[in-house]
Amino acid sequence: MTLPVSIVIPTHGHNGMTESCVTATLLTLGHGIDAQIIVVDDASPEPIVLPSEADSRVTVIRSETNLGFAGACNLGAAQSQASFVVFLNNDTTPQAGWLDSMMACIESNTAIAIVGARLLYRDGTVQHAGIAFSQRDGEPRHVYRGFPGEHPAVLRDRDFQAVTGACFLVRREAFDNLGGFDAAFTNGHEDIDFCLRARGQGLRTRYCGTAVVVHLESVSRRTGDEETDPNRNAFDARWGSKIVRDELQVYADDGLIRVDSDDVYPLQISCAVELAIGTEVTSDVELARLLSIRSRQVFDLEKEIGYLTARLQDHGIEP
Repeated sequence: MTLPVSIVIPTHGHNGMTESCVTATLLTLGHGIDAQIIVVDDASPEPIVLPSEADSRVTVIRSETNLGFAGACNLGAAQSQASFVVFLNNDTTPQAGWLDSMMACIESNTAIAIVGARLLYRDGTVQHAGIAFSQRDGEPRHVYRGFPGEHPAVLRDRDFQAVTGACFLVRREAFDNLGGFDAAFTNGHEDIDFCLRARGQGLRTRYCGTAVVVHLESVSRRTGDEETDPNRNAFDARWGSKIVRDELQVYADDGLIRVDSDDVYPLQISCAVELAIGTEVTSDVELARLLSIRSRQVFDLEKEIGYLTARLQDHGIEP
């Protein structure tokens, strides 16, 4: 049975990286899925030219003005007649079976409107396994970022309030009814806003643990505080009082945090060592500080490796 789906890949420059993404996507499409790939050239300095355009399944459309992520995705979706649309970042490498798994997930229940994937860094650690909201400040957070890619907590399918738009499958009817991504957001929070608007309509967002995509992250659109802060402010104004702060509940559901109580206090709180270290009460404060610094260094290096990988691909060099 064929299930018509369009894969929209927005891009601004990075010809080599985009070609690598399209080639990998074509190689992983299952025989049971009739898919087209729509590359949206979002006013790149030099028009995108892809050797893969020779494949009848690949179409490149160009916007003469820079629309940003939301506008480019909406433009690509408007060119599609498919019942399902995937939005896929051009700094990704889909792995075998990814789309089959996502389609099976969304087809399993008509209330599921959005499906996200397990995104991994090049070293196999987790980049995205769903989005939860911080107990402390309500900010959206990629749960289990940096965890081993095969950790049990990231392998199972589950509902979240939101998933990342880096790899994002949506029912076309739901996308149209919600008016697509809100272009008021500039390269940030559009995907989370969309998921929350869908949730407000009684629709579900599902994380698919068996759909695996390698993600370089934040390569094609490297945003600074000048873009991030307005997006965050707009998001907080719209959703700050409405979201459910569920981060700790996710960890508790996965057995990584446990609270044991008796007739009298204090509570006994257990936390998995890979999830956190104590900062207030610890036998070695200096060790805790060094581990925290090391974790941040690894995260920053992963992002820089992604950026340098894209530069090599732009010059026709596969790292």
